Amino acid sequence: MCGEPRPLLGAGSRPDTAGAQGLPVLCTAVAAFAHRIAGALVEAGADPDRVLPDGTTPLLRAVEGGSPATVTAVLWSRDLREPELRLAQPERERLLAAARHWYGTGAEAELRRRIGTPARPRSAGGPSAPDTAPS
Repeated sequence: MCGEPRPLLGAGSRPDTAGAQGLPVLCTAVAAFAHRIAGALVEAGADPDRVLPDGTTPLLRAVEGGSPATVTAVLWSRDLREPELRLAQPERERLLAAARHWYGTGAEAELRRRIGTPARPRSAGGPSAPDTAPS
């Protein structure tokens, strides 16, 4: 994903246009962690709460992607109502559960799990510390 969407949106392109995979271009921006583009699309009218065929939403995909900048861009737009006013309790709980998972697991561990890379082995003594033994 590249470029600035505002000229296209200003020329009449619809912010909820489907991309190559049939999903809204907002999902493409979210998947690419292109938070500025995602924010511009939401400000232009793309719906971050739109339920997709797999039952997710662009907002949930942003949270599950783990990028705070992307979540902020999709969640907080000047034209959207506050999340607690526009999202039903079960959806808010689903979003919070996804965010808590990232926080509890840690970014490195979660990314390693997602790509199938084993965790880095730790040394028996833990992280390296400066040598403080007396001379």
